[in-house]
Order: sequence, then structure tokens, then C-alpha cells
Amino acid sequence: MRVMSSLPPSRVLLSSLSILLLAACTGGARETPGDEANPRLAELINESLDRHIGGMHGNPRDVLLPGAPEQARAWLGKLRAATTGCRNGPRDESRYNTFQYELVLADGTRIGEVPGHRRCTYEGPLPLIMQVTFEDGRAVQAYTDGRERRQLPDAALPDIDAFTLALLRVDQQRHPELYRPPAPTAAQIEEQWKR
Repeated sequence: MRVMSSLPPSRVLLSSLSILLLAACTGGARETPGDEANPRLAELINESLDRHIGGMHGNPRDVLLPGAPEQARAWLGKLRAATTGCRNGPRDESRYNTFQYELVLADGTRIGEVPGHRRCTYEGPLPLIMQVTFEDGRAVQAYTDGRERRQLPDAALPDIDAFTLALLRVDQQRHPELYRPPAPTAAQIEEQWKR
């Protein structure tokens, strides 16, 4: 069945060219994770989460509440799935083409467009585009198109670490009072300067 447009042919051509140009400028359609299960990738994700949460204890650079690690574990227990992707698609080599994450919580809530701070580059190891399912705060399975298996597992670690750090930062940004002490008041700051 052919759908006829009410626009003149020149306008249809112009509209089609505009869409193609926009897709070319933004890197095209986003890549989607494949359907190949990779249990080793899920293990690496769990190891990375454990390292980040373990680093919350006594990190002198980051003033966190003593209960921050337990809160991070509780937050992970609310996750059902997370998907990684590149913000501008696969053909964009600009520095603004960073990872972006979409989360689904156990209650069905979706948190989209979680920004990552790592660039999606297509030089060297391809960006790790994956969907990860969680159960009881642990990654139970990761699905990809198999691209990570062309390299040693160590090549995937930078993308995995960026992913797990972004997961943990979502809750820290949503509930900062559960992770950090309250900001000092003006009177407390003044008192510190009088010492």
C-alpha cells in the first residue's frame, strides 16, 4: 500500500533531505544492544560496583556519610535494568558524543538520558553498548552484540567502570542527603574562620 503525500514532490524531497542531513550531523540512529548473553561481562560489572562501593569507605577526597555504602547497595537493589548507548550515535566523533544510560527500576519507573562522562569513540575498542539486568542489587546478565569478545576483557573495563560509576551517581544526585553531610551554615563557616 502506498501512502500519498499532500505535499508537492519538491517539498517531500526537501523534507527527506533535511532528515538525512540531520541524521548525518548527529551521528545517525543510536546503536542498540544485541541479544548475545555474556555472563563474564555481568561478573565484571559486579566487580566494578564492588570496587566503587568499597572506595566509599574512608576516601579522604570525598566526604561521605558512614552509611553511604549501604545506601548505594540499597539503590542497586531497586534497579531492574540499565542500557548503555552513545548520545549522538555511532558516526559522531565529536567530544560531545558521550555515553548515555537509561535505567528501569523494579517498580517500573524509567530514568532516561543519564549522562555519562566517557566519550564514545570508534577508534580502538568499540563502545560497549549493552543491556544489563539486575536482581537483588547484582548484575545477573549482560546482553551485547558480541563486539566486546573481539578484545581481551581488560579492554572493556574503562566503559564498565564509567557505567557503574554513573549508576551510583544517579542516586547520589537524587538523594544527596543520604550520602553527604549537610552543607555548613554561614555561621559555621564564620566560626571556622575565627579559629
